[in-house]
Amino acid sequence: MRNGKLRMSRKLIFTSGLLICFGCHLNSELQKQISSDPNDTKSNLVNYIRGQTKLTPLDILAAAVEHYSVAKAVGEELFSAYTEFLKVLDDKAARQALEKLRAADSRTDATFKHITEISQAFVSALRQNELLPLVEELERLDLHQFRYISFHAPSVMDPEFESTAIHALDQVALREWPIILHPDAMYTPAKWAHFGDLVCIENMDKRKPIGQTVSHLAEIFRLLPNASLCFDIGHARQVDPTMSEATAILQFCRKRLRQIHISEVNSQSHHDALSFESVLAFRKVSHLIPESVPVIVESRVTEEEVEDEIQNVSKALTYERLAVAGD
Repeated sequence: MRNGKLRMSRKLIFTSGLLICFGCHLNSELQKQISSDPNDTKSNLVNYIRGQTKLTPLDILAAAVEHYSVAKAVGEELFSAYTEFLKVLDDKAARQALEKLRAADSRTDATFKHITEISQAFVSALRQNELLPLVEELERLDLHQFRYISFHAPSVMDPEFESTAIHALDQVALREWPIILHPDAMYTPAKWAHFGDLVCIENMDKRKPIGQTVSHLAEIFRLLPNASLCFDIGHARQVDPTMSEATAILQFCRKRLRQIHISEVNSQSHHDALSFESVLAFRKVSHLIPESVPVIVESRVTEEEVEDEIQNVSKALTYERLAVAGD
């Protein structure tokens, strides 16, 4: 129970603490109160921090979402995740299950996995606001050890943020890094056209309104004729376990394929380690994926499980002719 609660509350407390610290600089009213007198500065800062710490972490987050004009979609995802978290804690059966749960069983327990997924959704909702600081830090990041680098645009964006995001991503394009883009995060395709084949459209999972099928992608590429494809094989299998849609996408986009995302995507659209079934399914289309295409492993595994997961990925993407009767 304690671990499950910490997965959300710890993130909320940490976020609220950061907001208090950053608010010392971002709060325009506070900045007006700070004069050149060191005593005034100290007094006003102390009073501001004291006032903030009297609020609950949730109140601090809500105030920041409103004050800093955080994208509507981001706010909705943040508070939807927290509401879902409270629903789980309010469920007597779920609470009892968590209280009795042993650490050794936590990775396979359905209730604990649900709590984990909720906390991950909460964190992902914060990512739109990470874009600008991340782009500003690119010059100072030491990335020389990596042979391949791509940049994932925010997966959730408000229409009002689109132009800001594109302007920031222009700095990424100067480095000629592929920019991975979810089609439902794009509101005005014409604004993205100047990126050419650096815009790498990712096929989507069941949650999204567009981008799951070859017909969806054909329409997107009609609007962005020079764009490339980031093929998420886990998304494709979740949409169609027979892998027929995956085959159609790879055949249609064979000249656009630029990057692969691989993991097992569960019914909640979260990324898990590859199972035996997913390895077999992925091998059905592996012959359509050139060995030269970079692969990003998105599986959620522990450090101890990394080597095994890499071996499973290798098996999943290695095409071998299946034996048939008469061979």
